[in-house]
Amino acid sequence: MPGDTRGAGLPMITVPTGGGRPDVLVCVRRAEPPDAGVAAVLSAAERRRHRSMAPARAAEFARGRTLVRCLVGAALGLPPQRVPLRRRPGGALALAGTPGGVSLSHSRRHTAAAYWPAGRVGVDVEEPPRRLDPALVRRCCGERSALVERQPAPRRAALFARVWTVQEACVKATGVGLAGAPWRIPVDPAAASGRWEDLRWYALDNVTPVGLAVAVQAPAPSPEEGP
Repeated sequence: MPGDTRGAGLPMITVPTGGGRPDVLVCVRRAEPPDAGVAAVLSAAERRRHRSMAPARAAEFARGRTLVRCLVGAALGLPPQRVPLRRRPGGALALAGTPGGVSLSHSRRHTAAAYWPAGRVGVDVEEPPRRLDPALVRRCCGERSALVERQPAPRRAALFARVWTVQEACVKATGVGLAGAPWRIPVDPAAASGRWEDLRWYALDNVTPVGLAVAVQAPAPSPEEGP
């Protein structure tokens, strides 16, 4: 089961992946204005990009890059500015010279980062929506939409946020993002974990007040584990 740990001042969530593989590390923070020390954490190229952005986008960029650098730095015992973060073609983040994967997500009020030493990882964070269009529920939840729609409003919003964050985390872990049509991924809203294709996903809203999910590549399930 996921649990809270503390590392380098970060409230980390550790997610066991089983099979002797390393845990996933996830961190989520409220989207507050970055402090003046952010510039010391970013790389020279990141600082140039940061200066060229509009204020709101610059703040989001600084929050995300700072969080992912601090998370990976805490895991590897490196200063954040020495984390070998790079951009893949298309803009996704990666770590140079290591099989480990990183992922980053922004919502209106939160920023989340994930690090997995064993390969690609996807993370997504969303606040449960205040207003929820039934058509959107049906699109994303498919045959399970009736289960979501009959819940009281707060629970309905939380279950929808769970489904959507899992779907987004999965397409991020594959490296395709929204081009992968995440709304087509079947997700059981009542489940805390599950599988899709060669991925294993974990819903983390039981340890956070917002929708939060992470996905990683997984081996085929054992007969004891089931699908």
